[in-house]
Amino acid sequence: MTTTAPKRGCFGRSILTVIIALIIGSVVCVGIVVVVAGPAISNLFNTLAAPITVSQDFMNALIAKDYTKAYGMVHPSQKESFGGSAEGMQKVLSDNGLEPSSFTFTYVQIIGDAIVNGTGIFGGENKYVYVNLRKDGDAWKIIGLEVNNTAPTATPSG
Repeated sequence: MTTTAPKRGCFGRSILTVIIALIIGSVVCVGIVVVVAGPAISNLFNTLAAPITVSQDFMNALIAKDYTKAYGMVHPSQKESFGGSAEGMQKVLSDNGLEPSSFTFTYVQIIGDAIVNGTGIFGGENKYVYVNLRKDGDAWKIIGLEVNNTAPTATPSG
């Protein structure tokens, strides 16, 4: 009687092949998602980044007391409420104690217009800052600046 050695299967190689196939499949799927969703993700980032950048630039101009630059960032419909000129803006802000020495961005909300929240130091006191923006063509422009002691509240969902 002859006995034959039990056949050794390729079980080890099969698992390795399956793992490699899964890795390759995952990489291909991620690549497809990036190609398909990449532009949408980029548009979302740009949509959020633009008003943040404009509000930060506006507040930096106020901190630097560059009222010409800050006034140039105001929406045409709101020029009068900001003093009607760079000099008028300086007077309005000074008279109301709204000359910042610092500003830190916290949150942005875009529902048509944009609201950028943050904190700043005004006259040595930490205050909450709300910069309101509206699109003017392709550019975001400042339509309002509110500074107070009231912290922002969460926007209810649904």
